[in-house]
Amino acid sequence: MGERLKPSTPYPCEDVRRYYEGMEGLSGDVLMAKLGAVVSPHASLRYKDVGLPLAICFRAHLVWEALKILDAADADHPEASSEVIEIYSQRAVPKLLAGKSDGWNREHLWPRSYGLTRRPSLTDLHNIRPADANVNSSRGNKYYGGCAATSKKCSRPANREAAPDTETNSERWAPPFQVRGDVARSLMYMAVSYGSGQKDAAPHLELSDSPSSQGQQKGYIVRGLVERGGGGK
Repeated sequence: MGERLKPSTPYPCEDVRRYYEGMEGLSGDVLMAKLGAVVSPHASLRYKDVGLPLAICFRAHLVWEALKILDAADADHPEASSEVIEIYSQRAVPKLLAGKSDGWNREHLWPRSYGLTRRPSLTDLHNIRPADANVNSSRGNKYYGGCAATSKKCSRPANREAAPDTETNSERWAPPFQVRGDVARSLMYMAVSYGSGQKDAAPHLELSDSPSSQGQQKGYIVRGLVERGGGGK
């Protein structure tokens, strides 16, 4: 992140040296507020309607079409790529299988049932990734984390279509090692963008290391997801 792409690339990256300017020395609520101000300006995407050409996907604000570019198997030629990478399976699958029962669908890393009731949080692309439809259903709204050492019912992999290094029990879901860093950063981004600093009436998202059924807008992020998380863009 932060590395400039070639001038011919139609989707240039931000220069993080300027993007996060003024953050040095900040901490706590002050840092959260500053980060929130930096990341908050963005377009709110539409969640429905499919079939528009990729060339106008961002103008049309369609989540499906945006994912076909952002998660393309060929990152150097995303629009020409015919496949996307599924986050929990780490497999390349045809873009044409979008929304099909035997294909891939849109996985909300921060589950919709934990406070994502409307745009912009519901359709924020930092929180949505392609996932095998069957695997996505297996994850449901389970909190992220590995099985406890005392867990008697831990499935490895988490689903027969999931990557070998995934695992799950009745409450937790551990994504593939190489994307745990990505997942952790996405959850942190959501908490910063849609946390207590929000001015509208939408639920305020909050990260927690002790989830409960009462905390319907909380996202669980265990220490291991950050400390042992690999990969990352």
